[in-house]
Amino acid sequence: MGSDQISDTIRNAVLLESLKSSEVEKFAPFLRQIDRALREQLGGSELTDFKRARLEEMLKQVDESLDGILSEYTDQMQLDLMDVAVWQAGAEAAVIAALLPSHTSTIPALSTLKTAAFRSPLGVKGADGGKLLTPFIEDWSKSERSRVTGVIRQGWFEGRTNSEIIRTLRGTKDMKYADGLLAITSRNADAVTRTAIQHVAGQARNQFAKQNSDIVRGVQIIATLDGRTTAYCRSADGTEYAIDEGPRPPFHIRCRTSFIILLKDAPPLGALADRSSMNGQVKADTTYYEWIKTQPVTFQDTVIGKSRAKLFRDGGMTPEQFSDLQIGNNFKPRTLDQLRQMVPEAFGRAGL
Repeated sequence: MGSDQISDTIRNAVLLESLKSSEVEKFAPFLRQIDRALREQLGGSELTDFKRARLEEMLKQVDESLDGILSEYTDQMQLDLMDVAVWQAGAEAAVIAALLPSHTSTIPALSTLKTAAFRSPLGVKGADGGKLLTPFIEDWSKSERSRVTGVIRQGWFEGRTNSEIIRTLRGTKDMKYADGLLAITSRNADAVTRTAIQHVAGQARNQFAKQNSDIVRGVQIIATLDGRTTAYCRSADGTEYAIDEGPRPPFHIRCRTSFIILLKDAPPLGALADRSSMNGQVKADTTYYEWIKTQPVTFQDTVIGKSRAKLFRDGGMTPEQFSDLQIGNNFKPRTLDQLRQMVPEAFGRAGL
């Protein structure tokens, strides 16, 4: 693997983040539709005059209206996701063509990419772990509809006016509507869209690797070297897996972690290339904890916590040893108490 492949992989990740932002922006007109629909449906008689049956009928109409709007958005998003898949597979083929001009890559068919995207479970941990892409998107839609109708029902129960309920839904002008329920819907749309794109992009590149197994030996997880990378991604950085083994990002909602396709008979990664960090280039085989070891103490304290950072600096462990301890078998970060039981001598050396 040469520096050109590393650079192209990093450039692809940057382009992918830009594409995510563009896709998220497409939700804005749908959010305005939701806002308008709610104001129209709550603009008539006061809910305080409604009997229970009439309220439930109105809530049903609100839910159906929101379902129609959100379904239109998610249908469009799922079509866009296939464009992402095709682009990612083609981009990987272009990288390999530049590295191995004599090799003719096999680009997965659209049907193969679609199957991989929608039938492979998301790698995210927690409540959404193991979900397929369509239920992941649909569950978000159902949750947003339920949240809106719940606010309306609660407002009726508390005897609030329609104007007060609308204000709760929309937020206030003074706060630029960031304090309203629909602002949460917008943020959640951002999270779902970014996560879905990361999943589809990863699955497309993984399918490319599978269909070109004659030159590909596996993948290496590549996290982002900055202060926003999560504990799981920090520890996953640099790990290698065979083509048909191991997890693939996204590892959490809004995950930015990607992976590099490893070619057979390639020179050691660090011998030929660099990778980007938030403050400059580092050797490509530098892991997250090797990188953060070179950062200021205050940065380390902010990113991984003061006590954990002191253990990292003064506990006598290598970055690799420290990284291996951070995540438990359930994919959750280990607590300091759990670490203390595992490596009491390191805590002693660190004075913790």
